[in-house]
Amino acid sequence: MSLDNRNRLITFSFVSKQITALASNLNIVALKLVCYISFHCRVLLIVEKNLA
Repeated sequence: MSLDNRNRLITFSFVSKQITALASNLNIVALKLVCYISFHCRVLLIVEKNLA
């Protein structure tokens, strides 16, 4: 295995780890956003029912 190939492999594994970390962060943010939106929709529905 040449040094160039090894460096490429190390870089690739580092990049894939970064992408995985980023993806999990995005999933957490998306999950929070979904919870936030659904909570607000529920509150609005309850308020509308009470006003109607």
